[in-house]
Amino acid sequence: METTIQILTFGISFGVVLFLASFAFSVSLGLMGVINASHGAIFMISGFTGITVAWQTGNWLLGVLTGGVTASVVALVINLGFLQHLYKQALPQILVTFGWAFALANISLWIWGGMTRIVPEPEFLTAIVNFAGFPIPSYRLALTGVGTGVFFLIWWMQEKTRIGAIIRAGMDDAEMLSALGVNLKPVAIGAFCLTLGLAGMAAVAASPVIGGISFTTWTYVFFMAITITIIGGLGSVQGAFAGAIIVGVLWVWLATFFPALPTIGMYAGLVIILLFRPRGLLGRKP
Repeated sequence: METTIQILTFGISFGVVLFLASFAFSVSLGLMGVINASHGAIFMISGFTGITVAWQTGNWLLGVLTGGVTASVVALVINLGFLQHLYKQALPQILVTFGWAFALANISLWIWGGMTRIVPEPEFLTAIVNFAGFPIPSYRLALTGVGTGVFFLIWWMQEKTRIGAIIRAGMDDAEMLSALGVNLKPVAIGAFCLTLGLAGMAAVAASPVIGGISFTTWTYVFFMAITITIIGGLGSVQGAFAGAIIVGVLWVWLATFFPALPTIGMYAGLVIILLFRPRGLLGRKP
């Protein structure tokens, strides 16, 4: 029983982090039709930048905000400088974003080297909490709570606001939306930058949970984002959250009992879900 509680607690907290880190990929693919191959590299360089600021200033919150701003600025440069000129050109989009991924990865390697970096936890979140009779770091519980709150906020915005209605309509039929006189471009750019900013903040805040930020983080996060997006279903906030929780719990369970199999198990689960739900668990109907 104790092991089950540990797996669920750590798996859910890991899944919430994965949701924050990967949701921007689902937005860029669903709303803009862009397979953003630079997603993981933006996450990585934002994590490095924010962690450096946090260490230099001793201010955890400033480091987290710096990570978010870094990700948003890089996303804006890539979007305005390149992607907006490659509308509906899938191969050039992939090549350009892959180019940015390698450029950002090498910049990170040049500045920070190959060492793993982890943000210093704020003092008020260093305690251990007794949860269901099992000791859990309060920092992990706080991340879980904040991340879940962000999920509900995004869900509410998508379902109950005008911007959310435009985003849903843009995912379903962008051309019809444009024909009705709605300018989707600023909404798409804003969503792209804001969700990547969220991922950048998560990169800093969640670094202790994911084992830190290193030079290999960008490939790890990129493939995790693809997996979660496919499992959850394109264009669904609920699907992205459900997919991330499933991956998080499955990963922790396999790491506990079969340490060599987490990656294989994750992709096996992806294949099984797609056999029965080709659009993913909660994907929007075409």
